[in-house]
Amino acid sequence: MHEVVRNRYTTYGETSYVDVVGIDVSKDNFHACLLQRSGGARKVFANSAKGYKQMLSWLKNRRCTKVHACMEATGAYWLGLATALHGAG
Repeated sequence: MHEVVRNRYTTYGETSYVDVVGIDVSKDNFHACLLQRSGGARKVFANSAKGYKQMLSWLKNRRCTKVHACMEATGAYWLGLATALHGAG
């Protein structure tokens, strides 16, 4: 049994906070919207290996340690980013 309220995640009575990033993917770029306890941020990245690395650095610089990513997957354009996110842990 679990409950998600904004960034608070409660499982079996234990509460933790996780950052959430929503991603809209297209052929040339992707838009990321990050929600954290302290607020939020938005940024656009190139849909390429360089863009994936930039997003991972952006998340690290925003002190994201635990992130739940949700993306709108268009065609096969999401695959590279999903692979990069999964590889990063």
